[in-house]
Amino acid sequence: MPCMTGVLDRVEWGGPALKLLAHCGSLDPGLPAAMHIRHSERPRIHNPDDLHAPLNERGREAARDFGSRLPGGRLYRFHHSYFDRARETAEEILRGIEDAGGEGEMVGTVDLETILDLERYNHYFERDSPEGDTPESATDYFFRWASSHYPPDEIVSTLEFAQNCADILKGDLGSRGSRSMEVYVSHDTWVMALMYHWFGMGPPRDWVRFMDGFVLQITGTMFKVFTRDSAIESHRPHWWSP
Repeated sequence: MPCMTGVLDRVEWGGPALKLLAHCGSLDPGLPAAMHIRHSERPRIHNPDDLHAPLNERGREAARDFGSRLPGGRLYRFHHSYFDRARETAEEILRGIEDAGGEGEMVGTVDLETILDLERYNHYFERDSPEGDTPESATDYFFRWASSHYPPDEIVSTLEFAQNCADILKGDLGSRGSRSMEVYVSHDTWVMALMYHWFGMGPPRDWVRFMDGFVLQITGTMFKVFTRDSAIESHRPHWWSP
């Protein structure tokens, strides 16, 4: 029985997630696909001690709702960052898929990180985000990160991170056949780094919301990319090898 709770229709941040879900129906059924999204709703982060905040109950319900609305016929394979809220989001989306009669599996934690020196990261967070984690502070952080304001031996550069993610995707995409969709659940700045370096896209007007992101299929040297606001074809960056 589908888990059509309608949570995504009620939360103020649900619009981008619903638009992304709508795009999933436009995918080529003969090609494997990948989805990169931010985790679901969690309490606002006010200081570095809150960085591992888990999902709240509404975030769990919204993730299940998201899963219940994904199109049938795909094998959804879930990868997540090392933060609990990303794993919880993946688990709840999978629960929604299964409640709706679909098929999926947990793959596990992605071997990726951006923070190499937590003490220095905490220093930058307190210095650059005095109001805590907001869409505005996250946008400012992303631009500082992308413009190399942070030493790469403390926080991995956005380009190196995007290249590492590309290597992981190339190993996963299509590994379970053409009907598979690799779903990566991570964080707003992670998703934004990929959109920037893979497709040349800047931040959305209201930042990357909960369960916002993109869906991707690859044909030859071209990406077919769906975001909340667009469906585009883009050439792969020069460093993206087959």
